[in-house]
Amino acid sequence: MKTKHQKQLLTVALAALLGTGGAAFAQSKTGSAEAKVRTDVTSEAAMEDAEAARDDAEDAMEAVQDAVAADEGGALTVEGAVSADANADMAKDASVKAQAAAMAASNAADEANSAKDAAQGGTALPEEASTRAQQAASKAHAAMHEADRAAANAEVSANVAEQAAAMPSAPPPVAAPMPAPAATATAAVNVTSSPNDPIRTNFVATDANGDAAIDSGEASVDAQLAAVFDRYDSDDSGSLTLAEYKAWRDDK
Repeated sequence: MKTKHQKQLLTVALAALLGTGGAAFAQSKTGSAEAKVRTDVTSEAAMEDAEAARDDAEDAMEAVQDAVAADEGGALTVEGAVSADANADMAKDASVKAQAAAMAASNAADEANSAKDAAQGGTALPEEASTRAQQAASKAHAAMHEADRAAANAEVSANVAEQAAAMPSAPPPVAAPMPAPAATATAAVNVTSSPNDPIRTNFVATDANGDAAIDSGEASVDAQLAAVFDRYDSDDSGSLTLAEYKAWRDDK
């Protein structure tokens, strides 16, 4: 038979045990509620990322339409046509990546939503459901960024395709201006017109037709030369070469 002191000790122990268990139970309920809230928030974020990815995919498809229209509309140059065609293909590839990323984001959002339903329906532990939702949301977020990059690449390719198609043809080369013809020398040029070679200068001035010879008609502008023309025409060619002309000048 237990003594009064023993009964008191047992009562205290039971009270302590019940108190500890009650606190643990209260903490368990609080932790479960917080896990459910985290799951709800995470699932909502995944859904938003999936929606943003779908918008990016639609933007990429519109960019492809613009690029194809520019390509099929015809370019002004061969180079522009080649560039427009290549960029239209790049826009298509980028759009395919955007569609795939949007699909991945949508699937991840579905996973997060499934974890949310499991937590609310009690078919999964709230903490486990929260972890599943967070992993799915991370996938959705990464896919959203991939869709955004792909859409941006598609838009850039479409812009380049449009610019290439509108590229004007190169203007025809401008012909180099013809050098101005040298002024025809006249007999009025005197022997001092060129300090380096006055005899040659006067020869060129007298050679009116520029054939590098002075015929009798050209020599007639100088009475002294005309008087001795035949004497200095040593080869009887009917005209004076520069050497024959110099011989006359040296003898003057």
